[in-house]
Amino acid sequence: MAHKKQSVSQIAETAPLAPLTQPTPLAPPPTPPQRPVMPSVSRSVVALLRHDLLATASFFDYGCGTGADVAALRSAGVNASGWDPQTAAQQPRQPADVVHLGMVINVIEDNVERRRTLAAAWDLTKRVLAVAVPLSGHCAYARGHEAEEDGAFEKHFTTTELDTFVNGVTGRQGVIVAPGIVLVFRKDDDEQAFLRQRVGGGKRAAPSVDDLLVHLALQVFERRRSFSALPAAVQAEIARFFASEDDALNAARVLLFSASNPELVATASEAAAAAGVAYFEARDGLYVTSGRLGQLPPVLRVFIGCGEQLYGDATGTAVIKVHDRSGKLTFHVYDDFWGQPVPKLLERAKIDLRRQRIDFFAYDGQPHDPQPLYFKSKWLVAGDHLYDDQCAFDTQLAAVPGIEWSGFGPETDELTALLRVRGLRVSGFALQHIRK
Repeated sequence: MAHKKQSVSQIAETAPLAPLTQPTPLAPPPTPPQRPVMPSVSRSVVALLRHDLLATASFFDYGCGTGADVAALRSAGVNASGWDPQTAAQQPRQPADVVHLGMVINVIEDNVERRRTLAAAWDLTKRVLAVAVPLSGHCAYARGHEAEEDGAFEKHFTTTELDTFVNGVTGRQGVIVAPGIVLVFRKDDDEQAFLRQRVGGGKRAAPSVDDLLVHLALQVFERRRSFSALPAAVQAEIARFFASEDDALNAARVLLFSASNPELVATASEAAAAAGVAYFEARDGLYVTSGRLGQLPPVLRVFIGCGEQLYGDATGTAVIKVHDRSGKLTFHVYDDFWGQPVPKLLERAKIDLRRQRIDFFAYDGQPHDPQPLYFKSKWLVAGDHLYDDQCAFDTQLAAVPGIEWSGFGPETDELTALLRVRGLRVSGFALQHIRK
């Protein structure tokens, strides 16, 4: 039986309020998310690569299809192999550190056989199993997928269904890393080490008390069973910053309860903007790029972290909006957010923490056309990738006469036409005169 998470509002009913924790000092600008070096791999393999789970691990693709993931990983030096009942039935099914079950159980109509398939993949897993399925209402899967035949069976899961199904077969709680993608760790200490590294202070940075408290607060929120097996490194952090484990947990609970208080979330949002970490718009909310999440005040990191329990890692998105007084978050996915002066919105995921609900909205042509993001610099802070170039471009664009910027501004084709009439065109991060 899958564990039922507490909503933020339920926590608030039984918890005292806590004072605002001050934001972490602004650090050097983070490197913007890079596009995968192997563009042919699946979203679930991209997630494994992003979390550095394949660097020294063996990889087995259970239901490898055409073998595209296996071939791409082998070309990158990963010890990868696969099996498929139709395309690679002669290949052995063998244990591996990382086993991948991507878009397999969703095409199995019989639930008993679906469970058997997941159990077989789990039996081969030494360290972590990655399971990927299409998520109800989520559009990213449909963009890159075409059914092999009309009328073929395909099940779309809800987040709760996937959690319950994985838990029921493996006996382990999964870790959602992206919509419809869950990791299942074989051992408690590996699971806890992974979760600790996700909130900072892992391989890339020295541990901080804020990082530790955010991690502990999210563990309390989710009531994760593996929490009883804290890795030695986390225990050492607790001993470094607190007199006892109880003191650390009490401080984490106070921080978690603070994230349920709209006034404290709003105050922290204003503080983040004042510190130059994010952009705050009164009566709207806080906008922060995913690379700056670790520099937010801890109360906001916990608030966003609670949303990640439903969506997956916010680092897989471009911009996160904190609706500071409604208990909601919006994750924005853009097409090449860092590489284009006017990136296009592909998807919004709106998360209601009080109701533990997530809704997806597609902007890839069905039902909406991609929405251009004009004047992107307002969402950036000094030191961000191409920040100066973006500011210069936005200044040029704002100076063009006769363009109506109300609402979301003109459609992309309309802007191109308006600029052409004025003898201009977009070239990189600049407006250039068209040569006649």
